[in-house]
Amino acid sequence: MTQESEEDVVSLPQSTPFNSGESIEGLIQGAINEVTGKVAFSVPIASISARTLSYGISHNYSNQGAFKRAQHINQYGATSSLGLGWNLSVPKIVADNKQTGTREDDDFYLIDGSNSTKLICTNRDGLYWEFQAEKYVPWKFYFYPNNIDSYDDYWVITKEDGSTFHFGDPNIISGVPRPNKAREFIVRRGNWIGSSKQAGASSQQTVVWNLYKIEDQWDNSLSFFYDRVDDLSNYPLRKHTE
Repeated sequence: MTQESEEDVVSLPQSTPFNSGESIEGLIQGAINEVTGKVAFSVPIASISARTLSYGISHNYSNQGAFKRAQHINQYGATSSLGLGWNLSVPKIVADNKQTGTREDDDFYLIDGSNSTKLICTNRDGLYWEFQAEKYVPWKFYFYPNNIDSYDDYWVITKEDGSTFHFGDPNIISGVPRPNKAREFIVRRGNWIGSSKQAGASSQQTVVWNLYKIEDQWDNSLSFFYDRVDDLSNYPLRKHTE
């Protein structure tokens, strides 16, 4: 992670969202969903600041994620470096593609830690699609799809304070190609998703747009960079994200 500001400030969080107590009951106090019985909580570990901007880094735990991971051996579902059920929070927008290659039936979700909000499309005219959150927030959501005559494929969210959050690094900025490790891909052939031994045209399609930049109205910014693991599909040689 880097920032494009003259000031560097990294500080420890002042408080945590739960009371750790002296036992496991105290550790997960207030973190149990009484309807589903699921446990999910976050542990703040640091905060990065760039003048008026700040971003909190936390470790998240979900017992639902731990249960799913425990059903697979590490070869097929490796445990993260933080431990079973734990992950480093990365805000992202995820597409539910219904196992089809078309965008027309996709649903999109904004995921931040253990919180998930469905995004509802309100307008598809022009070069971008407009969305609003199913759980209302006074933010503006714009999706710039990868059209035939453009190199777009990213999201921009503008919050009520004027700050903007960019998800999925664009293919080209100011005419200069750039790597797209803030996006995660599947391979599609028409409406078919996945590997195939059949010859034919194929293309990458984004299914996850990770947060790559936060900006405010005074041009202060924080940028995020990722290491991504890709693998080749069977034929032809197109890469999908592991």
